[in-house]
Amino acid sequence: MSARDLDAEQAAAAIFERAAVRAREMGLRYAGAVTPREAWELVQANAAALADVRTPMELATVGRIEGVPLVEWPRDGDADAVDEFARALAREFDPAKPLLLICRSG
Repeated sequence: MSARDLDAEQAAAAIFERAAVRAREMGLRYAGAVTPREAWELVQANAAALADVRTPMELATVGRIEGVPLVEWPRDGDADAVDEFARALAREFDPAKPLLLICRSG
């Protein structure tokens, strides 16, 4: 592994650690809370993938991120809809790679 790769890996690990601390402090039920800048750094470093989970209405008002797959979150969905959402993510993304979700509300 080159020094540059090691630096990128360490930078990504530091971002994930900060995100985990934020999630604990905020009482979130998911692994971490990354800032938009951190998310971009992780994606650019190929340390995480990005999924857009916004609705068509949200996309129409705020736009899309080119090249980022859309897997709409089932806002008012029942357990079956949430399960299908999880299956859609699993079909689209490598389950071994961290996945960041972008939504309008955070």
